[in-house]
Amino acid sequence: MRKETVEFTKTIGSFNISKNKGFDENLRSVTENFKNQYNLDIVGDAATILKSDEYSEIYREALLEDLDDGLQVTEAMSDTNPYSCIREKMTQLFENSRYELVRESAVGQMEPVVGLSLAVLKKNFLSCNSKDVVNTEIPVKPVIKLPFERDFLKDAQGKKYYIPEIYYNEEYKEVVKLGKGDAMPDTFYPESGTLPLHKFDVLGIAGGSLATRDTLNMDFCISAIKGSIPSGTAFGTLTTSGAITFTVSNLSIMPKQGTNGAFNNEVTTTVTLTTTNSDATEDTPVSISIGIFGEVDYYTGTISVTSAPSYVTQVKFGGHLSNVNNNNSLELDTEREIIEFVIPDNTRINTGLTVEKIKDFNVLFDTDITAKYVHLIGNVLTQTEDSDVFAFLDTSLSKWKTMTHFPFGYTEGFTESKEFSATIPTGKMYSTPEWIEKDLKFALDRFIQRMKKKLRTPDIMFVVYGHPNNVTLLNSNVRWVIDNDTRVGGIQLDYQFGVLTNTLDRVHVVSSMKVPEKYGLRIVAYPTSSETYTFKHYKYSFNIENTYRNPNAQNIPNVMGTSRYLTTEILPVQGELVLTNTGFGMSDFSGTY
Repeated sequence: MRKETVEFTKTIGSFNISKNKGFDENLRSVTENFKNQYNLDIVGDAATILKSDEYSEIYREALLEDLDDGLQVTEAMSDTNPYSCIREKMTQLFENSRYELVRESAVGQMEPVVGLSLAVLKKNFLSCNSKDVVNTEIPVKPVIKLPFERDFLKDAQGKKYYIPEIYYNEEYKEVVKLGKGDAMPDTFYPESGTLPLHKFDVLGIAGGSLATRDTLNMDFCISAIKGSIPSGTAFGTLTTSGAITFTVSNLSIMPKQGTNGAFNNEVTTTVTLTTTNSDATEDTPVSISIGIFGEVDYYTGTISVTSAPSYVTQVKFGGHLSNVNNNNSLELDTEREIIEFVIPDNTRINTGLTVEKIKDFNVLFDTDITAKYVHLIGNVLTQTEDSDVFAFLDTSLSKWKTMTHFPFGYTEGFTESKEFSATIPTGKMYSTPEWIEKDLKFALDRFIQRMKKKLRTPDIMFVVYGHPNNVTLLNSNVRWVIDNDTRVGGIQLDYQFGVLTNTLDRVHVVSSMKVPEKYGLRIVAYPTSSETYTFKHYKYSFNIENTYRNPNAQNIPNVMGTSRYLTTEILPVQGELVLTNTGFGMSDFSGTY
C-alpha cells in the first residue's frame, strides 16, 4: 500500500536561522562542479574519487576553498593565531581519513554514503571548541614519537642544575662558583704571629702548586684586615689607655699589573677611644689611616705584605686560583626522553538503515535519512571529543594538585588554585560591574604571573576558558575575534574566542557552554614553540564507513562513524580561579558559578 506524504501545518512568524548555510552552499557547489566537469557524483562515485589521488585532491581543495575567506589573522592574535594554519591541518586530516577509508574498503565494498565523510569531517573539526583551548595538531601517523629534552649543568659529582631555573633561584650562585678556580680560604693570615708576611705561599693555602702549573687569578686581592692599636698611642690630645682592636672588611686591595704586582693602598677606618676625667667616661671616635704595602709574585704564587703604621696584624685574601688548566668545570648536558603516544580508536556510533526506512522518511518527511544520520553521527562525535578534552584537563588538574614528586627535575608543581569573591569589600565605593571589571582582571593577571614561574620559559602563552556565565565577567577586557556573527568555513561556531587586552602576556579567552559553570575560570599553559610541551591534542582521522555491521542488528545495512584522537600532557601547567558570591543580589539565586 502506497504511503502518502504528510502535510505539516504551516505557521507564520517563526524564525529559521541556518547556522550552516554557508557550509551547505559550499557542499552543493562542490557537488555540482564535480558533476559538470568530471561527470562524477561525490556521493554516488565516492569510491572512484577517494581512490584517485587526483580527484581526491580536487575534492579536498574545493571543500576547503572557503577557509581562505574566513577568519583572518588580526593584530590582536599576532603569530599565535590558531586559525593561521587551519587549512594545512585539515589537509593532513583529510589525507589521514581518506587513507583509513580506502584501507577499510579493501575488505568490503565502498558504499556511496562514504562520500559524505570528508565533508562532515570539515564541519566536525571547525565545530570543536577544545581546539582553541589545547594545542591541536594533526599527525601523519597514528603512532607519535617525539624527544623531550631538558638542558642542565652538572658538577663533578653529577649533581644537576636545570636551565633556566638556576637563573631564578639561589642555585645560580653555587653554579657560578663551581666553574671557577678554587676560592681563597675564609681565613686571616698569618694564623699565628703578626705581619709582615714575606713571600707567603697564597698559592698553597688555596690548594694550588707550581708542580700542577697553578697560578693566581687576576681577581686575587686583600679582602679584609685585622689590627691592634697599642696602649698609650697618642691621637692629638687623646691617648689610648688600652689596646684597641679593629677589623676592616669588604676591601679589594689588588696588585697593580703595571708595577709587577706591587700594591700601595691606604685604608681609612674609625676606632673609638675611651677617656676618663673627673666628671665622666667619654667615648670619642677617631679616624685613622693605614698604608698597606706589598708585592705579589704571580709566577711563584707568593705575597709580601706590611703596613704603616704597623697596626695591621693579619690579612684575609680574596679571589681565586686561575682556572686556565680547566680543573674546575661545569658540564653542559641534555636530559632526553623518547616519548611515544599511540592514538587509539574511540567511540563508534552505528545506525541501521533499512531500505524501507530510507524510503519511508523520503516519502513522509521529504528527508534523506541517510544524509541526516551521517550529519548526526558527526555531531555526536564532535561533542564527544570536546567533552573528552575538557574532562582530560579536569582530571589532570585534580591529579597534579596532590602530587609531591614531579618529572624532569621540576620541584614547584604544575598547578595553581585560587578563589575570587565577587563581593565588594566594605567601604569600597564601586558598583558591581566596576568592581568586577577592575578587581577580577587584576586578580587574573596576578594569577597568570604565578603560573609563568612554573616553567620559566618565554615560549608559552595562556588560554583562559570557562562557561559564558563566568567569562562574561571579563567581557569588557576581551577583544572578541569569534562571536555570534562569525562564520568559519561557512559554519557558525557555537563558542566565542578572543584575546585578553592590556596584559603583559599573550592570553586567549574561550567561552563555551561545554565547560561546567562550577569550574570558574580555568587557565591552561599553551606552548608557542616545539621545544615546550604542556598539553597537546592529536586528531588523526574521522570516518563515516559502511564496511562494519551493526552489532545489534547484523542483518541490515549499517552506517558507522568513528574518530581517532588523543589528548596528552608532559608539563601539565594549568590553574583554576574559583568564583564565589556571583549571585549579585538576586534573591532566587543559590550556590556559586
